[in-house]
Amino acid sequence: MATRYIYNKQKYTSLYSLRQAIWQNEKMAYGDPKTQEEFNNLGLKVTIEEYDPIDEMSDEQIAQRVRNRRNFLIAESDFYVQPDYPSTAEGLEAVKAYRQALRDVSSQTGFPRNVQWPEVPPVLMTGKDKALGLAKTSGLAKVGI
Repeated sequence: MATRYIYNKQKYTSLYSLRQAIWQNEKMAYGDPKTQEEFNNLGLKVTIEEYDPIDEMSDEQIAQRVRNRRNFLIAESDFYVQPDYPSTAEGLEAVKAYRQALRDVSSQTGFPRNVQWPEVPPVLMTGKDKALGLAKTSGLAKVGI
């Protein structure tokens, strides 16, 4: 969730842009109000609201973000499918299945707003990551690059 400010029927996502608009319209400089009550006490007709920026994105914008994440996750596992990487047959098959599931993300029903990400195979996790359920941040560290 993010905060935005509504002033004169316009939406502002930063206090800086809100202050510029207030200066343009009212030639008024003010302190550092952060709450609705503080804006009201200054006599400013500003409404503060919480919103989810994704709700305002188009399906194409969300699809691009999903594809970018998918591409990052595929690239993160590239090291494991290299022919000179010391992997097991089971590990290699698990990684290949994971990578294929990532490629299939865009054909899921509900794409792009409701995506089910495949589970990261244990061979792509370090001991600490396994305990937390997180994938490692970079496969390149595994081969010493």
